[in-house]
Amino acid sequence: LILFKGEREQTLERLLKESRTAQSEGTKVGVLALDTDLLDFPEAVQVERLPDDAGLAGVSSALFASMRKLDAKGCEVILARDFGRTGLGEAVWDRLLRAAEGQVINVD
Repeated sequence: LILFKGEREQTLERLLKESRTAQSEGTKVGVLALDTDLLDFPEAVQVERLPDDAGLAGVSSALFASMRKLDAKGCEVILARDFGRTGLGEAVWDRLLRAAEGQVINVD
């Protein structure tokens, strides 16, 4: 997993760019994205949508299952963005950081 950190819009743009680059290089790419992160990912990119209608509680409850689904689909890399670190966001950040094994791209 590669975690992208920064302002939402810039981070989403960078995540989209990285997904296109990896996919064009033949890497099977998965993306964890909020329902409201409507981006035009390449068709071959596997996207697992995290529900954000319940806020970070919804993201938190779906996070591991979504990562497992992408892994089961054979994704060689999973891209995710920082969802903030206020309240429950700190726990979500910790889970993503552990999964990324420290691979964080600062977009700012």
